[in-house]
Formats: sequence, structure tokens, C-alpha cells
Amino acid sequence: MFVIIRSPGYIQNDDGSAHHNKCRPNYISILGLLTSSSIMSNEKDTLSSTNHDAPPQVSEPPPSYESINALSTLTRTQGAIRLSQSPPSNTPPPPPFRPPAPPARQHTRSLSSSSVSSLKSKKSWFAFSSSSSTSTPPRPPNEIRSTVLNLVRDLVQEHSAGSPAALGILQSCADACTSHSVSLAEILQDKYIESHSPLYWAIVKRSGASGHGQEDGEQEPDLLSALLERAAPLAADTITELRLACLATSDQAMFQRLRILPQFKTVSGADQIILGGAITPDDVTVELGAGTEGAFSTMFVVHQFHKRMMISKEIRLEFVARNRIWRFSLLITPDDAWYGPPPGSWCASISLQEPSPPTWLDARLVLPDAQDSPLPQLRLKSKQMMEAPRKDVPATQVVVAMDDNPAFASLQYSGSSYVSADETLKLRLDTKLRKPDPTAV
Repeated sequence: MFVIIRSPGYIQNDDGSAHHNKCRPNYISILGLLTSSSIMSNEKDTLSSTNHDAPPQVSEPPPSYESINALSTLTRTQGAIRLSQSPPSNTPPPPPFRPPAPPARQHTRSLSSSSVSSLKSKKSWFAFSSSSSTSTPPRPPNEIRSTVLNLVRDLVQEHSAGSPAALGILQSCADACTSHSVSLAEILQDKYIESHSPLYWAIVKRSGASGHGQEDGEQEPDLLSALLERAAPLAADTITELRLACLATSDQAMFQRLRILPQFKTVSGADQIILGGAITPDDVTVELGAGTEGAFSTMFVVHQFHKRMMISKEIRLEFVARNRIWRFSLLITPDDAWYGPPPGSWCASISLQEPSPPTWLDARLVLPDAQDSPLPQLRLKSKQMMEAPRKDVPATQVVVAMDDNPAFASLQYSGSSYVSADETLKLRLDTKLRKPDPTAV
């Protein structure tokens, strides 16, 4: 409720009396909302005092009523009454009152139980695979290690060797271990899966382990290669275990892949310098034969043969055949040798490596590229059961001097016709695991 009160003006005469003057009205504008009885009471007091108190003194003649009407107008703007007077003030009028807008209504739709469960599982996975999450507290290293142990176990147990999913999970494990300072190499070499490491089981379950010892074709990225890459450097105990895995499956192809790894150290330091990184390691392939005598044939391709023999004095070649690990060597008999031909002799020898089971040996070493007929050959035969080394007992070796055959004897000379121009020597070992016939030549 808005009230405007107009009070008349008074002029005092010379004799002290007062009369009403219509030409000089005083305007008292009260703008407000009268909502209480106290305001109304104050208003009555004001009106009473206006009617009975002495009129105010006027020091100047009043203006005309028409000019007052022109100068004073009553306007209404957006529900509020405003009295505009001339001359206008330089101060802009206050903005009209607007009630505050009501707060925005919040979205209160609830999630289903399945959605909540899905979000929780995703949140848990990303908290594991990413260390930059700010919504979840960092997980302790022992919890990360336990999770990775279980994931790696599932990988070697459930996934195929070349599964993209397996490689992706392994990469996530590697990232998590890196961000939480956990050693993935130690996990992969830890013997926590049925007393063996994940690397061991990855070799045993390898799809390429056919048991025939054939070299694989082109190697595609697989789980085992990824595991070996992330497990480096391999401990000596791990290397022994991997050899056992190849022995258990008679996997010659896998054994050769391991043999070229630096940790296996199948060549001497001098050979590494001679061969360099541009020359591939010596090639060893195995082909199994038919029959009941455990026959197999092994082909050797030896690089830089003569130079290595003169400097390193021995070339060692290991392979897997018939569930045994064999070591074939081309060597110059050392001065302190207690076996075989006299010191300085060029020889060929073969022995079993731990933990191969004992066996008889009847074999012939052949120069397959020779133009001679029949092909030059040396016979290697055991006089007793061959045994692998154990504790302080050395392995049983079968050693034969190359001087026993003129073609093999010529290998000790530079420029031998049985060695190619790039100093590559090819040999073939035809073997049967039987007791040799003493009368056979």
C-alpha cells in the first residue's frame, strides 16, 4: 500500500494571523509498504503535528500552481511508484527490484544396481592401470604385486600364445608395476605357479612346441616373447629352469631362440667380438628320424670357423633332441686335458647336459657339402652309458680327433676346400641312441 500526503502551505500576515495559500503546496511523499500498526500510528502523529504546529517561514514568493503541475508528475514503472522532478538529477535511478531466481533443480534420477556395479568395476580397473587417478587413493605396492601375480598366472593358464588380449593385459601389468615401483621382472621369474615361474609354463604351453625340434617360421610377437622381454635380465636359476622347460617338451626351436639371448652366453667373449652384431649366431637344426632307436640328424652352420678356432680354441653348440640337452664342440685339446687325444689336437666331441637322462650313443659326423664319395665322416661312439654332469662328477664325453680322417684333418688349415669363402663350415651329425656295434666301422 502506497500513501502520498499533501499538506497545505500557510502565509503569516502582518498582524500575526495566518491564512491558507493554495499556490504553494508542500508535497511529502512516502514510498513504502505499510504493513504494521506502528507505521500507521507514526503517520497519525505526523498529521496531527502538521495541523497544529506553527507554519514554516517562507522567504521567497511562491511559484505559480501551473508551474508546479508541470514540474511534478507521478509515474509508475514496473509495479513501483516514482516521483520524477525537474530538473532531473545526474544520478541514475536505482534499478527496479527483482526477486532472486529460484535455484536450479537438481537431477535426481537414480542408477540401477547393474549400472552401479559396472561403474564400480571400471573404477577399480582404471585405479589399477593408472597411477594418475585423483578420485581414488593410491594402492600400496604389495597389493599391486598381488594383483599382477594373479593376472600373470591367468595369462599363462588361460590365454593362447598370440592372443592380443593377453599382450594388452601384460602391458597394463607392466605399466602398473612401473608406476608403483614394483619389479615385473622379479614376478615373471618367481616360482609361484606350481613351483615354477610363469616363463617356464609359457614355454611348456607354447603352441609351437611340436616336439619335432623344427625351427619355427617367421616369429610373430607372442606372449612368450613379451614375457622374456619384460623379465630381463634373467637370473642364472631362471636360465636353468627355461632349459628344463625346453627339455620337457623337446622343443629345439624354442631352445635356439633362447640360445641367442645375451643372458645364455653360449658363445665366448672373443667369439662375440669376432662375430659382431651383423653376423647371425651359429645355426643348429634338428630333424627326428623314424624307428625305435631314437634316431635324429643335426645340421650345424658355423660362422668364422677357422678364425674362432685359432683364437677361442673351442666352439660350443647346444641343442635339444630326444628329450635331452646335448653339447657338440669343435675344440683344440688344451694342455691340461686329462682325456682324449694329445694336447693341441683338433677334435670333435659330444656330451649330455644336466639334467638329461643317460643313454648310449652311436653317431657319425659328416661333411655334407663335400664333393667326395662317399662323404667324409668321423665316427663318435660311447664305450659306456653317457651321463650328464652331476655335483662334482663331470659329464661323460665322446671325443674323436679330426686327424682320423684326412678331409677333417684339412679343416685345421686356412683355405680348406671344405670351408666356404666366408669361412662358414657345415657339418651334419647323424645319431642313434643305441649301444654301438664294436665291429662296425
